Amino acid sequence: MTFEGSGRHRAAPSRRHRAEPARRQLSLPTPSFDLPRVSGAAFRRAAITSSAVVAVAGLSLTMTVPANAAALPTAHTHSRIAPRVVAPKAQSYTVPATATETASTARDGFTATAPAVLAAKQAAAQSGAVRKSAAIAAILAAPVSSISYSAVAAASEPNTSTTGDGSTGVTVTTTGTVADVVDPATLKGASATAVGIVAAATQYVGKVPYVHDGADPKTGFDCSGLVMYVYAKYGIAVPHDVDGIAALGTPIDVKNARPGDLVVYPHQHIGIYIGDGYMVDAPNVGRDVEVQKVWGTPVYVHIDGA
Repeated sequence: MTFEGSGRHRAAPSRRHRAEPARRQLSLPTPSFDLPRVSGAAFRRAAITSSAVVAVAGLSLTMTVPANAAALPTAHTHSRIAPRVVAPKAQSYTVPATATETASTARDGFTATAPAVLAAKQAAAQSGAVRKSAAIAAILAAPVSSISYSAVAAASEPNTSTTGDGSTGVTVTTTGTVADVVDPATLKGASATAVGIVAAATQYVGKVPYVHDGADPKTGFDCSGLVMYVYAKYGIAVPHDVDGIAALGTPIDVKNARPGDLVVYPHQHIGIYIGDGYMVDAPNVGRDVEVQKVWGTPVYVHIDGA
């Protein structure tokens, strides 16, 4: 291409700019165009402006790169990262020679009883069962009295009256044992305390005499003294008085009476119920503690704890 001009000015040669391909793998036709005629000063200003734009763009591009880009692993490096395996180590603990076993340990509201404590409880339970069985056997072996009254005694309250000469007017004979009149199941179904109370009273049958105001097996019992003494052995405190004892308890129906409950004749007499219609009591002057059939229409009373 030829530029015409005056002789004083030489025409600037035309410049053709060939655009670089967007990607090297693409082959695109290269456009061609003619640059306008510009002066040298304008060209320099345009070049400076283009350089500034490129510099700013480069700065912007640099600022968008993450600060830790250099620390990021490449795909090749990342593939070589292996999981860390920690080998287990054996652990041990030495218990001091002065350590002592505690009764129980607790965690989060749950308790664990030490084997020694469990063994002690089992032994106590077995011992309690043995004692109850022995007590029942002693009760069943106690003699039972058969009572007959003279005409004078029969005319008043049995077991509490005396004749004019000071005798009771009552004839007592032995007619077997408690096992003959009380079902063993009745005693087995009672509590250990109730069985113990009955056994404690029957051990004095035929051995300890009736003594007015007596409350000691060494000297004798009266009816309320026997109850007071036996109940006290099991931590139950009652007064030495028939009505006073009855006032501490709860009257119950005869069908609900159990071994260890009381048979009460208000203002007169009191005995300890064995079961199946029999009781043990300290009856009257001239007689010993005995087991006999419940007579008359008594009130049955239960004392808490018995």
